[in-house]
Amino acid sequence: MSDHTKNIVGELKRYDYAIQNLLPSLWLKGFNFAERDQEPEPRDLVMLQCAPQTEWHLSFYVERCTDRDGHVLESLKTGRLCNWSNVDLVIMSREWVSTHRKVRWTDEQFAFEKTFMAESRKANFYMHLPYIERFNGDHAHIGFRVRYGIDSTLTIADPFNIDGSRGDLRCHLWKWFKIHKQKLAMQRSAA
Repeated sequence: MSDHTKNIVGELKRYDYAIQNLLPSLWLKGFNFAERDQEPEPRDLVMLQCAPQTEWHLSFYVERCTDRDGHVLESLKTGRLCNWSNVDLVIMSREWVSTHRKVRWTDEQFAFEKTFMAESRKANFYMHLPYIERFNGDHAHIGFRVRYGIDSTLTIADPFNIDGSRGDLRCHLWKWFKIHKQKLAMQRSAA
């Protein structure tokens, strides 16, 4: 079964993340939407209104159809595209959604995060914590910070290809751990 077919058949991990993390905080903190008079922009997270319950109830806005009054939406659940017309779209607050970056991650990025967390726990860096700052395509930008906010020094590593092996990731983390510690030592000796 191809990766594309797997995405159509099963739910994407970003949907699971949204349902478990994004929507419950919506219910608890109150809905946080963009202004009603705003037009959706590409990559906005939207909810369908006045439409039957489908996999597109929570979607990314792709584009407006030029030949008719419609919208192209990408299902957050499966990644499939669909044209919708004669529906109302509620735009989730762009600022609020931007704080939940994982909604835009791919299944490959979630899989990398799982491997990354396992390697980080195994290495037990303790005071110098690695974290995923962001993804840029198939490259992860990893950073190191000091636990408990003792020091605000951040070290951003070279991008790491998420298709790399666990051994490569382990070597990458240890290399940048040492660089981070050296950076801290230099800053302390200069002060």
